[in-house]
Amino acid sequence: MNTVLTIARASITEHVRRRLVLFFGVLVALAAVGLIYVSLSDDLTSTLLGTAVGIATFFSLTLLQGLATLAAVAVSMNNIGRPFADGEAMLILARPVARWQYALGRLLGSAALVVALCLLLVVLLQGINLIEGRNLGMDLWGHWATQAFNLVLLVAITTLMSALFGNPILAAFVAFFVYASSNFVSTLYLLVDTGRVGGVPGAVVTALWYLTPKTLVSPLAMERIAEGGNLVGASTMLLIPSTGARVAWSLAYLAATVALTFVLVQRKEL
Repeated sequence: MNTVLTIARASITEHVRRRLVLFFGVLVALAAVGLIYVSLSDDLTSTLLGTAVGIATFFSLTLLQGLATLAAVAVSMNNIGRPFADGEAMLILARPVARWQYALGRLLGSAALVVALCLLLVVLLQGINLIEGRNLGMDLWGHWATQAFNLVLLVAITTLMSALFGNPILAAFVAFFVYASSNFVSTLYLLVDTGRVGGVPGAVVTALWYLTPKTLVSPLAMERIAEGGNLVGASTMLLIPSTGARVAWSLAYLAATVALTFVLVQRKEL
């Protein structure tokens, strides 16, 4: 385990050295300035959001969620492909380090950065709630906790794709496509599950449904589903309604993704 943690720390140091952490830190700082400005401007707040939705809730489901997703892809698209291509992995694996330890360490380093970003964002947004005079909503903590897990899943998928493709841009694109297609495929599978689509198309959709990730649904997203404003999200809840079942699905998918990454890394040529 010490070997894995050492590789994870080295991976984080690499992202700091490449200014990737600084880049997203600057983006968060700019977002913080913008959010504070909007929260202090009553006219602008009412124009953008109305009075029913808080700024923290609105931006959690829009801009900041997109920022966190971009960060998850950025810190993991080079996890396997680049080190194996430029010889860095060869230097490390020449030591008593197993390939699975190397892959797991790289993955954990990326996951740690993503979780830290989610924690930073939720603290920032709770500060915005205080500026607005709103209570410190637990829904925000629940939202960013589920987002942290979902983004760790995205990190695992991107790491897997980086083991498949040497080009980091291609790995990032394919990983994001797989991750983002989950809700859309669930909507199609609901038609299969209710008997509206069958035959070859139904078989294809069913296969895709099992291959795409099952992410957790945050409390804020569940509120939108309950209000009828998110029909795609509603389809995922109809297919896997209970929280326990969704957690089991997500954990199983994460475990399978990591295991497949180990297999690919074990066979990858240096």
